[in-house]
Amino acid sequence: MAVNATLADDTKVRIATGAGTAVAGLSFTAAAPAHLTGTGLTMAAGDVVSISGSNVAGLDGVWVIGAGATATDVILLGSDLTTATAGALPVGAIVTHYDAAMVTDFSCLIQDLNIQLNEDGSVPVGTFCSPSAAISVPPATVGTVVLPGILDVTDAGFKLLDAAAKARKKVIVTLELKKNGWIVFEGTLGRLTYTIARGDAYKFSVTITLSTDPRHLY
Repeated sequence: MAVNATLADDTKVRIATGAGTAVAGLSFTAAAPAHLTGTGLTMAAGDVVSISGSNVAGLDGVWVIGAGATATDVILLGSDLTTATAGALPVGAIVTHYDAAMVTDFSCLIQDLNIQLNEDGSVPVGTFCSPSAAISVPPATVGTVVLPGILDVTDAGFKLLDAAAKARKKVIVTLELKKNGWIVFEGTLGRLTYTIARGDAYKFSVTITLSTDPRHLY
């Protein structure tokens, strides 16, 4: 048994459904972990940052801000840009910051969580000379995450999740794992479904269709 094995009971499930705040004028360091530098930054440890269009291998995606954030320097937890060349992000790069006020904690509603990733498939290209030949093809979708929970229409978080699901919103989800870092991913909410069974609590479930691979940051 792993010495530091930890029960998953204290997992924090947080979902960002808002627009976030755009951040411009940033540079990055070629380090592990990498830093974002700028002026007047308001990012705090545990906040979420989404980066796209950077043209830097390994930089685009969703990140959690590590401890020690300042107004001029923040750490991208779990990043490794040691093979990149440090510099300013290009004009076309989009950096979006989600602070604590833009993220809702659903930990008291969610019972469980299951991440299912789709594997590459194959297409047969056999000939008389090579009858078993095939080529690998990527999956049509990255995969899905299923979030089952306990139904409570008095909970503000449930109301937000219900509205976001009806709008098919794109969301960012962060899972804070006790002593084991964070898992972060982006995806689109599907419809809520419901389970009603005698002798059991009313339950709901929502499926998120992933747009990127989940990232484990620690």
